[in-house]
Amino acid sequence: MNDKERDIELRSEKIRNIMGQMPPFLIRLNSIVLIIITISLAIVFYKLYG
Repeated sequence: MNDKERDIELRSEKIRNIMGQMPPFLIRLNSIVLIIITISLAIVFYKLYG
């Protein structure tokens, strides 16, 4: 693949859109991890100070 072909791929709007989006499963995974951390911290604080 030469430089011209590579430049065309990098400039393609479709490619830029795909590269700029986070996959939905990662968004769900991040949400689940944040919820688990929040609940865990709430349980720890409740046991320590409750």
